[in-house]
Formats: sequence, structure tokens, C-alpha cells
Amino acid sequence: MSKKAQRLHLFEHQLARLERRLAGWQQRSDQLSRWRLILFVGALLLGGAAFLQWGPVVWLVSTAVLLIPFIITVFIHRRVETAVARASLWQRRKQTHVARMTLAWDKLPLAKTFPIPADHPFAVDLDLVGDFSLHRLLDTAVSQDGSHRLHNWLLDTQPAPDAVLARQALVQELASQTIFRERLALRARQAIDDGKAQWAGQQLLGWLQVEQVGGSLRPLLIGLSLLAVLNWVLFAGYQLWQWPPLWAGTLFLYGVLFITLGFQRTATLFSDVMFLTDRLRVLDGVFAFLERWRFRHMPHTKQLCRPFWVTGERPSAHIQQVQRVVTGVGLRQNWLLGFLLNLLVPWDIYFAYRLDQCRAGLATQLPRWLDIWFELEAASSLAIFAYLNPGSGCGPRWWRPRSPQSWRPSWAIH
Repeated sequence: MSKKAQRLHLFEHQLARLERRLAGWQQRSDQLSRWRLILFVGALLLGGAAFLQWGPVVWLVSTAVLLIPFIITVFIHRRVETAVARASLWQRRKQTHVARMTLAWDKLPLAKTFPIPADHPFAVDLDLVGDFSLHRLLDTAVSQDGSHRLHNWLLDTQPAPDAVLARQALVQELASQTIFRERLALRARQAIDDGKAQWAGQQLLGWLQVEQVGGSLRPLLIGLSLLAVLNWVLFAGYQLWQWPPLWAGTLFLYGVLFITLGFQRTATLFSDVMFLTDRLRVLDGVFAFLERWRFRHMPHTKQLCRPFWVTGERPSAHIQQVQRVVTGVGLRQNWLLGFLLNLLVPWDIYFAYRLDQCRAGLATQLPRWLDIWFELEAASSLAIFAYLNPGSGCGPRWWRPRSPQSWRPSWAIH
């Protein structure tokens, strides 16, 4: 049995095992769903009986006690559902690997379409792109940009021996790092709802690079903060020492400045924060994984990922800053609490200013982090193809530089 046949047999064995585990977890999930309903209805009925028999105090205590098993069941059920979702992702990925090994085109993800130069000398002739193309066979990237980078590598007609040699070393290294490749892909795929589409990093980069109308909020924040302190002092003097009601005038000035100069910048604060949080959701898992991985026996990958370890500029530090802004903005979603907070201090102005700082920091660092991720995804696509086809001439050096006059991918020559 060839090495490829052995690997294919291993995948089929893993798929059968995953199928059995999924069936067991799904059965357990169904049972927990039924128990959740039984416990909830039972708590309501017994609580209602306690209310009729002994009154509201006993009803509150008994309902709280009776809901404890329900809460525990919900917690366990969520753990099981997470395990089911994770196993389903593993199953789909391994099924796709088998399809790539057996050239089962109907079981591969649909081909991604990217612009092709009209005068490209070999893109169509060699089936590099399209429904039954090399790109579709190779592409395992979760991000749209990682897929696009692989597309550009395949269509590149300019010889760059140094770049290709460096890429070869990275691909050769990744080909032997199955756990790293698969976990990186799983982290990204888990963050995309139902695995429906690839995540486009350019959407977030475009939002970060949009200049804010009205300039910096720092002068307005300082001015309103000083006015807020003056409001407190004058109001305290009015209440404690019978000062004139000057606080009414400063409060009116505070409100006018807040509405006229700050309202435009804070009107979209919640939607901007939610947009940023949603887009960072996938990055949080991917970047945290790259920050924590030890990169043993992976010198080329370690060198590529070095920007993730810069002190004070790690992705986790920036994402934590965004999370603090999310927490602050979330408090003012209650209209009464939001009104009181902004009456006492320039709450919305402060968090809009902090969001601008987060935006500026991410606009500086995010392109580099994304570039590393896209490079890893494109290189992993080649590494996975080498791993799935051992001993078939499709190893890490299947794509090697030749002389500038005759450079072509080696698979196009044989």
C-alpha cells in the first residue's frame, strides 16, 4: 500500500470515528433538550403550586431552588452543542481532504472567482482558475484574502527566485505541522457563522482607514470634562453653602456643546462598536492562537509571526482595549442610565474618543497581522496539498524558480 493510500485510509478511519462520536453527542444533545423542557415546565408548575399554597415568599424561594437543575442542564447542553459544532467542522474539513485526494470535484467547496488579466499567458490554458482548476484543488484558506493570495501566486508571471525559495521553506515546514495547520483553520472557521462564507479582511481595513469628520475629540473631551467638574462644584456650593444657582448656566452650556459638537460623532457610536467587535471576533481566535503557539521546530513560521509578540502591541492588547470600549458603550444602551451618565460626565464623548484611539492603533498594526495570516493560509494550502499527496512529486518543491527566461511552475512542464 502506498503512503498516499495509507493516509487516505487513515482519513476514512478518522471520519468513521467522528461519525460515531457525532451520533452519540447528537443523541445526548436531544436528551438534554427534552430534560431542559421538563425541568423548566416542572419548575413553573411546582412554583405555581407553592404560590397558591404558601404565598409569594415561598414561591420565590422554591422557584429559585427548582430552577437550579434547569440551569445546570443548560450549561451542560451548551458544552455538548459546542462539541457537536467543533466535531462537525472537523468532519467537513477531513471530508474535503479526502475529496482533494480522490479528485471528487462535486464534494469540494465551490471555486472562488477573482479578476484575471485578459492577456494572461497561461491562466486558462493550464486550468489554474475555474471550476475544475488547480486553485480550487489547492485552496483551503478560510479568509477570502488568503485565497486571493494563493490565486496571485499561481498567476504570477514575474520571476522572483528569492521569494519563491523563502516560500518553499515555509511550505516545507508547514507540511509537517498538521496540528498547527488544522487548529489555525479551525479557529478561523469557528468564528464564521455556519461556515457559509469566507471572511473578508479588506472590509475591516477599509473601515479603519476612513477619516473621521471633525478631527480629534480630545479638545472637546477636555472642555466638557472641565465643565462637568465645574457643574459638580457649583451644584455642591448651591446645595451646601447657598451659592447662586450658577450651575444651571454651566449645565446649559455643557448640554449645548455636547449636542452641537459631539452628537454627530456619537450618533453612530454603538453601531461602530458593534461593527468592530463583529469583525474582530474571528481575529480574536486566530491572533490569540498565533500569540500562544510555541513554534517548536518551526523557525520560518516563527520568524514570520514575530510581530505578534511585540510587547504592548500584541493583538490581544488591542482587542482588550476594544472590549473595554464595548463595555462602556453597552452601559449607555439603557436610555435612562445613558442620560444620567452623560449628564454627569461626557460619557459618550470619552468612549468615542477611545474608539478613535482603538481605530488608529488597529489601522497601524492590523494590516501587518492580516498579511501574516493571509501568508500562512496561502502557504498552508500548498502544504496541505503536499501532505495529502506524499511521494507523488507534489512535495514542497513542486513549485520552484527557474531561470528568468524559462520560469514556469514545475507541474506545467511534466
